[in-house]
Amino acid sequence: MVGASSPTDQSNAFNGSLAFVWTRERGIHSLGALPGDVASAAQGINDEGEISGISVDAQGDVRAVLWRHGAIVDLNELSFPDSPFSVLLDAFNVNDAGEIIGFGVTTSGDIHGFLLTPCDRYDEGWYPQPHMHDPAEFPAYIREFMRGRHGTR
Repeated sequence: MVGASSPTDQSNAFNGSLAFVWTRERGIHSLGALPGDVASAAQGINDEGEISGISVDAQGDVRAVLWRHGAIVDLNELSFPDSPFSVLLDAFNVNDAGEIIGFGVTTSGDIHGFLLTPCDRYDEGWYPQPHMHDPAEFPAYIREFMRGRHGTR
């Protein structure tokens, strides 16, 4: 089981909440956030223990991340030649094949769903390649909020 916990009364989704993983054997274990970030949330886990989610910086900007082998990876830091995305915002889930789904902002400023698929060029056969899917079906007010938050108006 994965999620986010608020360790203090002052914690909220954008400051202080931290991603966690829970197992029967180990109990709850904090996953932390990217260096310098103030919050995180875990959203999906596969049978290999890879965990998808977000990390949030002090300005409230979110980035799609993956926890793998105990380390956090900013999915935006990986090299994606000719990517249609300017930023990957959220990694909703990761399946047992290592495929990651989420949404991000395209180079034209639209919000689209993505699918990252593994290939054999990185880290023992794991290197995501982004593929753009049809625009996410979000209400207009959410699209405007995300565009404003990420400077893509």
